[in-house]
Amino acid sequence: MKKAIKKVLCGILAAAITVGGFAACGGGDKEVDESKTQLYVGVVDSGYGRTWLEEGIRRFETENAGTSFETGKTGVQVFIDSVNYGNTIAATLKGIRTEVIYSEDLNYYDLVNGGYLYDMTTTVKEKLTAFGENESIESKMSDSTKELFDFNGKYYALPFVSNSFGIIYDRDMFENEGWFFLSDGTPEKHAKYNSAIGYSFGPNGIVGDYDDGLPATFDQFFALCNKIAKSGKLPITWAGKYPTYVNYFLYNVWANGEGFDNMKMNYTFSGKSKDLVESVDENGNITFMPETEITEDNGYLLNRQKGKYDALDFLYRIVKNGFTNNNYYDENQTFNENVGHRDAQDAYLLSGVEASKTPIAMMIEGTHWENEATDTFTRIAARFGSEYSKENRRFGVMPIPHATEEQIGQKPLFCDSSSALTFINGNIAENKVNVATEFVKFMHTDKSLSEFNRITSLCSAFDYEITESDYNAMSYFGKSVYEHYKHSELFIAKSKNPLYLKNYSTFSPLSLAIWQSNISGNPNKPVSEFRKGTTAVSYFNGISGYYSETFWNKSIKK
Repeated sequence: MKKAIKKVLCGILAAAITVGGFAACGGGDKEVDESKTQLYVGVVDSGYGRTWLEEGIRRFETENAGTSFETGKTGVQVFIDSVNYGNTIAATLKGIRTEVIYSEDLNYYDLVNGGYLYDMTTTVKEKLTAFGENESIESKMSDSTKELFDFNGKYYALPFVSNSFGIIYDRDMFENEGWFFLSDGTPEKHAKYNSAIGYSFGPNGIVGDYDDGLPATFDQFFALCNKIAKSGKLPITWAGKYPTYVNYFLYNVWANGEGFDNMKMNYTFSGKSKDLVESVDENGNITFMPETEITEDNGYLLNRQKGKYDALDFLYRIVKNGFTNNNYYDENQTFNENVGHRDAQDAYLLSGVEASKTPIAMMIEGTHWENEATDTFTRIAARFGSEYSKENRRFGVMPIPHATEEQIGQKPLFCDSSSALTFINGNIAENKVNVATEFVKFMHTDKSLSEFNRITSLCSAFDYEITESDYNAMSYFGKSVYEHYKHSELFIAKSKNPLYLKNYSTFSPLSLAIWQSNISGNPNKPVSEFRKGTTAVSYFNGISGYYSETFWNKSIKK
C-alpha cells in the first residue's frame, strides 16, 4: 500500500528556505509522495528558461518509476527551486534543500576550496553504460576543459551552458536584400547574392560550409554595413541600457583575433607573446614589441595584445560610422539608458515585420537571446502570421570577422561568457547522493544534451551529436549556433594559476575591469566613450596606461 501523500504548499516552503532558494512546486501543485524519493534541483533564472529542465525531469521520473533510490521507496519526484547567481550562492548552500544546482557566474575554485561542492569524480568518470552509452561524462569534455575542471585529480563540478556574445543577423532579410558576398565563381547560382560587395568564403576561408557569403574581414563587414545603410535600412542595434553587453561582444572579438593559445596567456601568465603593441599612432600604424616571455611579473603587458586593439578599433568604426558617415543604428536605442536587452530584442524582431519600423539587419547579443525572446516571437506570430514564429523566422550567428586577410582560416573561438556550472550541493544528505548522481549522469547523456540544445538553441560544453529528430525540430538560429559551436574551439576563461585565482573578478570576461582605461568619463565602457569622440587608439593607450607595472604590483600581485 502507498504511504501517505502530503500536499506541499509553496508559500510555506519558501518561508522556510533562505534567500538563496525559492521553492517552486515543480509541475505546479505537485504533491510529495512519501513512497518515492524526492530530488530538489536548483536553476538560476536566466535566458535559457526551464523548459529543458522540466522535459529532462519528466523523462527521468518516467524512466525511474520502478527504481529504488532509498530503502523502502520506489520511484522519484523532482522539484525545481530558483537559486542565486554568482558566488553569493555559497552562503546559502547549507540552508537550502536544493541538491543538484545549475547556476552562472561562479568561481569554481573558490567554491571547491570553501568545501561547498560534493566530490563528483566517480560520477564524471564512470561510463554511462546504464544509459546505453559506452563513454563517460569526462570523455565528452575537451582536453582543455578537463584540465580546468580536474581539481587535484577530482571533479567537483561540470561546465554547463556555453553562452557567447556576438553578432546576430537576419538571414531572411540578408537573402531578400542580396547582402551576402558571392562564395563561388558562378553568379547565376546566386541570384540573391550581391556580387558588387565581393567574394567571401567567410572567416574560416573554407568553401561550401556554414559561413559562406558572410564577411571574412573587418573591411568586408563595413562594406556590408555601408551597403545596408545606403539601402535605407539600419545595419545594427544593441541595448543602450547595458553597454556591458557590448563589452562581452568586444571580448569575443579580442579572443578571436588572438586565437586560443594567445588568449589563454591572459589567465595562465605563461608563454611567448609575439603581437604586443609597442605603440600605435592615430592613423592605426602599429610598432610591435620584440617577442616577450610572459610571466606573473609582467602579465600586465598582455593588455597590449594586438587583438585587444583590433577589437576596440572594430567597435570604434561601428560607433563612428553610426553618427558621421552613415546611419548604422538608431541612437534612441543604442545609447538610450532606458532600452534594456528585451527592448532591443523586441525592436529587432519587429523591425523586419511592422511596416512603420525601419528594418534592422544585425544585433549585438548573446546566443541565449532567441530563447529569451520566445514570448515576443509568439506575440508577433499571433499578430502578423505564423511565418514570423520562432520556428519559421531565420536568424544566424555571424562568425567574428578578422582584422586582416592573413588571419582568414584561423580557427574561431566559441567564448563562454557565462561561467556556468552544474554541481551537487556539498551539504547533500547521504541518502540522497545516489539519486543526485544518477540525475547528473542522466542529464549528460547525448539524448539529454541534444534535447537541451533543441529547446534552448544553446550548446553545452561537451562533445555530443544532436539527434536527427532534435536537429530537424530546431529553429534556424538553433542550428546556426550548433554549427558555429561545432566548427569552433571552446574557450573557457579560467586558469588554475594562483595570480588568476586571487583576481578572479578582475579577469572574468564579465568584468568591467578588463576594459578599464585611464581616460576620463566612462573608463570601462568603450562604446560610451567612442560615442563622445574618444578614438580606439586613445582608449587602447589608456588601458595600457591603467595596467602599468606599478598598478600590477600593488593591486594584482599584492
